[in-house]
Amino acid sequence: MGLSIRQVGSDDLPAAVRLFELKDGRSYDAETIHQTVCKFDPERILVWIAFDGADPVGMTMMLIRELDVDGRRLKAGYWANLYIRPEYRQYLLYPRLVFAMTSALRKHDNPVLYTSVRLPEVAQAHVKLGFMKLGELAVRAKLLRPARLFMRYKGWPIGTPLAALPDLLYRGLLKLGSSKRNGSAGYELTPHLTLSQFASLLNVAHYKVRQVWSAKRIEERYASNREGDPYVLVGARRNGTVVGAAVWRPAVRGNGVRAGVLMDLACRTGEERAARSLLAAAEWSALNSGCDVMLRLNDHSDSSRIIDREGYWSSPERYAVLLWPPQAARENVALADLRGWRYAFGDHDAF
Repeated sequence: MGLSIRQVGSDDLPAAVRLFELKDGRSYDAETIHQTVCKFDPERILVWIAFDGADPVGMTMMLIRELDVDGRRLKAGYWANLYIRPEYRQYLLYPRLVFAMTSALRKHDNPVLYTSVRLPEVAQAHVKLGFMKLGELAVRAKLLRPARLFMRYKGWPIGTPLAALPDLLYRGLLKLGSSKRNGSAGYELTPHLTLSQFASLLNVAHYKVRQVWSAKRIEERYASNREGDPYVLVGARRNGTVVGAAVWRPAVRGNGVRAGVLMDLACRTGEERAARSLLAAAEWSALNSGCDVMLRLNDHSDSSRIIDREGYWSSPERYAVLLWPPQAARENVALADLRGWRYAFGDHDAF
């Protein structure tokens, strides 16, 4: 056995495809994975693969980002897509892959590396390797088809047709409640929104820590995903001016549960009604696309306070947000306080 780790590029695309197939338990075409790894563009991503001879056995990746930290621009890495084949997990590849990333931070002038993790045992392992846990973000959920969701969650596909009638009645209640709460007078909902307008909405938000977006970054971010599900963008205009936008996508979870995932919701200050209208539009779009539930990551943004009043409940799922090196948080109070971060599912398709 000759285990080695190296940073890879386009020549190693077949190895990346193989590892993603093992990780996700499904087949992919090469172009899908080429898009997933940002075409190995070193301005957007760095990828490391562990090999046993010529056989790929593990991988990790660092997305290159820019953060606005209390008004100061900071280059950062976002850790994603760690995977090690089960039969190789006894050979300490995990810390070696992490060390490859952290060593690269200094070479690329990225002072911090951060990530979010859903599995508690994985988050604990990261902390043992020197990451600092900033806190946790809850997943908020709104039922769209509760009867079918329950049956799918329990693994009762034979009973799914029986859910049609109760879910139809529930849909009527949703529609009634939505019409009472989400008055849209003065607003025009439209899918015709430029990426520059969306970037402007994301960048105007006043938070201590947030990603810096551009039209190009948003185009790259929402170009595709491994599952092939479309992203749906809708905007709200008032008096001809774009005042809000939301983006969501469908996703299939365990036992065939179909979830609508609210990737991001952004509005100008004082446009709470626009945010409620956008949220309702995303929910109805998800419902009409066959989704059973709507999910949203509960950060500390203004839109989270809106969601509190729109029928979302806190699910048991939590995402731990982790930062390396810990001294970066000790030296910068803004980085240390997760309550000041703007963080959404749009920061990473991990749900």
